[in-house]
Amino acid sequence: MQRLSKKQKLEVRQFCAHAHLKRTVRKITLQYDQVLAHTGLHITQFTLLVTASLKGEAAVNDLAAQLALDQTTLSRNLQVLQRHGLVEMVPSPLDARVRLVRITPEGEAALARAYPAWRKAQEEVSAAFSPQEYQQFLGFLSRLEASS
Repeated sequence: MQRLSKKQKLEVRQFCAHAHLKRTVRKITLQYDQVLAHTGLHITQFTLLVTASLKGEAAVNDLAAQLALDQTTLSRNLQVLQRHGLVEMVPSPLDARVRLVRITPEGEAALARAYPAWRKAQEEVSAAFSPQEYQQFLGFLSRLEASS
């Protein structure tokens, strides 16, 4: 049986982009969720509402692609938001098999109430960088996203 050497294991631990990003994403998600907790929204739900609001109406598949979420995760979040009256699901007038997501007036109000908390979390996260570094950081993330 072949095994990795300690050097190979340390290489993975030190240089694996996935492992570094995953740990960072967990910490940042927790930070946003803690600040947003009093709003009743998680950061994933908040960004889903923002995207749905910007789109007006969007097919579930399109939202999943734009948010880089799998169908199961998106459906679970949409069910919660729908149960709270923040989004509604309607059949597409062009194809009844396609469900469209539409933010409700209550969803828009929830976004407006949650925005100050999101802003606070955003400031906390970006405080780790100078303004220029933060823009570079976002640029690096965009490049990684585009190359994948």
